[in-house]
Amino acid sequence: LLVAFAFVNLRHDGGSPGRIIVAAAVATMLVLAVGAVPWRALPGWTQTLPPLAFFVLVAVLVDVDGGSRSSFAPLTLLPVLWLALYGTRGQLLAGILGAISVFLVPIVWLGAPRYPPDEWQTPTMWMITAALVGTVVHELVRDMRLRAAHVEIAASSMPAGRYPRFE
Repeated sequence: LLVAFAFVNLRHDGGSPGRIIVAAAVATMLVLAVGAVPWRALPGWTQTLPPLAFFVLVAVLVDVDGGSRSSFAPLTLLPVLWLALYGTRGQLLAGILGAISVFLVPIVWLGAPRYPPDEWQTPTMWMITAALVGTVVHELVRDMRLRAAHVEIAASSMPAGRYPRFE
């Protein structure tokens, strides 16, 4: 978050700090929520809220930076990767939809000149990349967890002192 704010260029915003203040407020709420909320005591779906809120921050930063060709676009991968590593498939899907929304909603809702319809290539590539990377990472982590569980089950069912020999 600090690096993102360090690179915010107010020239794109015409000098108006309004959106930067919104982004700073969202960032502050995220940091406070992640640190203060007892996430393990809450239902699992609530753990999806901070990564989804991060998309709001990214959307504001992308808009401040000039729109669809913003240098902040790669930040959309961070919550997708977080959900791929720690979330369920449903949570990952919510993250992929959030990443898609960061790019698609402004093109459809705000339009030109910041989000011209002829600049679909860059946002489309980021949307595809977020979906592919998130899905692949999630499946790799899932596979590693299944293998670890199988090893643990196999190890607990072996008699004491009898370990398999690997050559």
